[in-house]
Amino acid sequence: MNSILKLLVRDIRGSFLMSPLFLASMLVSPLIYIFVLGFAFGGAIPSVVAGGISMSYILFLAPGIIVSQFLTGGVYAGASIWFDKRFGMFEQILVGPFTKTQYITSKILSVALQGLAMAFLVLLLTSPLLSGLSVSFLGILYIVAAWMFGSLLFGSLSIIISTAVKTDEVLNVVFNIIMPPLLFLSSVFYPLENVPALIRALALANPLTYAADMFRAGMLGLQTSYLSYEVLLLVVESVSMFLLAVKRFKGIKI
Repeated sequence: MNSILKLLVRDIRGSFLMSPLFLASMLVSPLIYIFVLGFAFGGAIPSVVAGGISMSYILFLAPGIIVSQFLTGGVYAGASIWFDKRFGMFEQILVGPFTKTQYITSKILSVALQGLAMAFLVLLLTSPLLSGLSVSFLGILYIVAAWMFGSLLFGSLSIIISTAVKTDEVLNVVFNIIMPPLLFLSSVFYPLENVPALIRALALANPLTYAADMFRAGMLGLQTSYLSYEVLLLVVESVSMFLLAVKRFKGIKI
């Protein structure tokens, strides 16, 4: 456990604590989505109906954007592993008293903590938009589950990608290809009740939808008819993805 903690502290220091510019850049995108897109669309769309509840568009959007930080944190985990490999840090770490399992576990924990920190900062900055909300104990469980399993899934996915690509150019291309579909073919930006059937089907196959719906269930009390299935699917997919990531990562030659 001490070894995992050391690797975790190294990761946190290398991102948040040692690079204020990195922290600022991570905040720019979600805040633009919430304040620019939210208010722009909010002017054109007075309200949206999701799960039988009517609400302002920006109130619907904000929890989804907060959840998207778990995806962003996962992408960072994959990129950091790639750069550790490229610049020889991975070999140096394994020469020390660390194993591959400890290394990958520290990366997943780093994704979870950084995703939580970024989500909290975005939540703090957007709190005036969410004033008056009351979160129940069950709601807290939904929020925590969305954070834990969302971070686990997207962190594991990015680690699998980082072990498969050979150059940083390919890494950038892959992430740029998968990020837009994951974001826009999900319930992050819009409710799924009235969208075309094909888009709804694709969104319901997207784990980011599960995390966003769980987070909204916790924060807004908005429960879709298929929420229980989404909880189960997110848990199963995240654990499966983590086991696959560990298997792939253990096969890396140094």
